[in-house]
Amino acid sequence: MEPNSQHSSGSGLVLIGSGRFRPFRNIWMLEELGVPYTHIPASPRSSTAGQYNALGQVPILKDGDFVMTESGGINTYLGDKFRKTGRTELIPAAGTMERGQYEQWVSFILM
Repeated sequence: MEPNSQHSSGSGLVLIGSGRFRPFRNIWMLEELGVPYTHIPASPRSSTAGQYNALGQVPILKDGDFVMTESGGINTYLGDKFRKTGRTELIPAAGTMERGQYEQWVSFILM
């Protein structure tokens, strides 16, 4: 069973996508941050994925009414959202040289 798989945390964060695919990156990030979330395993091009992404791609992150896709973007969003909340800071602060290097490597790795 994947972390937080198929149960509700009561959190507004919902991650859709199977840990056997790219959502693994986001599961890892959420676990490292220690934030509550609900995980709905779904394969690419499944009907569940298609409800939130016209291409049927996973991962999909829902934060209340806000929906976003792309694992790198999701991790950056999560790192920024939970900055200075007493949790580990995993993403360098925006506007720093470290953030520039982070963005460079994320873009390179995900190509």
